[in-house]
Amino acid sequence: MHSLIFNQRRTWFAALGLSLILMLGLTYHLMAEDPVAFAKTVEGQVQVQSSDSSWRALPEGSLIKDGDRIKTGANSRVVIQTRRGIYIRLGANTEAALNDIVAGNRPGTVNLERGNSWYNIEPNSGNQGFQVITPTAVAAVRGTKFSIVHADTGTISCVCKGAIQTGRPGSSDTSTAETGDSHRYSPSGELEKIDLNDYFDGLKVDDDFREVIRQDARYGYCMECHRSQDMDAEPEYGP
Repeated sequence: MHSLIFNQRRTWFAALGLSLILMLGLTYHLMAEDPVAFAKTVEGQVQVQSSDSSWRALPEGSLIKDGDRIKTGANSRVVIQTRRGIYIRLGANTEAALNDIVAGNRPGTVNLERGNSWYNIEPNSGNQGFQVITPTAVAAVRGTKFSIVHADTGTISCVCKGAIQTGRPGSSDTSTAETGDSHRYSPSGELEKIDLNDYFDGLKVDDDFREVIRQDARYGYCMECHRSQDMDAEPEYGP
């Protein structure tokens, strides 16, 4: 009798163990195959288009698949977060395609067709080789924070932290941009290097930077994060 009960319990535990293994295997499969990128923040008019669908609204919290296209309207933006440590912010009037940002076995790629974008790429092995591609420039990174803006006048990149390699699409020639550097590519692919370090102190930006924005409005996207002030003035204390 005791032997029968023992055998029944052993069979029950074996079945339970097998069920747990199958569930864990299914969970791993789903994590590997299903979307693990989502719209963390959505402001204004943001739309998504998958390969098998038309444009539709992208609600906050929505899952995003590899190959999805995202576009934003005026006064709109979206922040996208992935399981592998990639944060992407697309500003107003922006359109981009997201490729391989979900899959962990290939470097992610953002094809920025127009507009403003900012990236925080955590420095792990899965993110090495992450790229942002525009019609006039390519930026490859490891672990860094940077922005890319593309318009009819070309592409600019600004590095907030770390370093990126920039170049023209299809060219093996690259140039390094480090913290505070900006690379500006003309529509024909000509590179102009600009040092912006004197304008910035963390999230603070000197009032003189407004002249840079006046000369090239694309740098206005920097003001989404940075706060303008007179950095030559004496600091104010107290409330």
